[in-house]
Amino acid sequence: RFIDLAQAMGVKYVRMFGDKIPEGEPKEEVMKRVVEGFQKMAAHAKPAGVTVLIESHGDFTRSPDLVEILTRVDGPEVQLLWDAHHSYVAGQEKAPADTYAKLAKWVRHTHLKDSKPEGTGIRYVLTGAGTVPVRETVNILVRSGYKGFYCFEWEKKWHPEIEEPEVAFPHYAKTMAEYLSAAGVVAS
Repeated sequence: RFIDLAQAMGVKYVRMFGDKIPEGEPKEEVMKRVVEGFQKMAAHAKPAGVTVLIESHGDFTRSPDLVEILTRVDGPEVQLLWDAHHSYVAGQEKAPADTYAKLAKWVRHTHLKDSKPEGTGIRYVLTGAGTVPVRETVNILVRSGYKGFYCFEWEKKWHPEIEEPEVAFPHYAKTMAEYLSAAGVVAS
């Protein structure tokens, strides 16, 4: 349905993601189903001219798992939405350059956000105020020639304790303008 809607609207990408590997199921069996599912999506997306993006999310944040899925699907109709925060925090991949080097050929879109540890979890914070290397990630993307969007994901609906969007979005725009300028990107 979403591929068909994207085609009708002239939208280039449709995002899909898994969340959790079901408890008690062998990871390899789940990975097999995920690959088969994306292959079916690719077959439907190809004639529609739409690209399906798997988002690094949930139990699918580690680059080796994403590389396995994308390599096994093996088609230009399935690419990657790299949520760099999830790779860093949930995937425990602490070197964005290493993660990006593994995933670069598939990255078509990004989600960027910042957080810091709080108790046994994390708290989302304004861009640049946390421990996620957002500036470093932007530098890596710029140096690599990435031409996609630097999408800000502010999850107020699921995290009502974080700042209001009226604060977070202007802050993100200002901070990203600084990061991009420092990386040598001239705004047009």
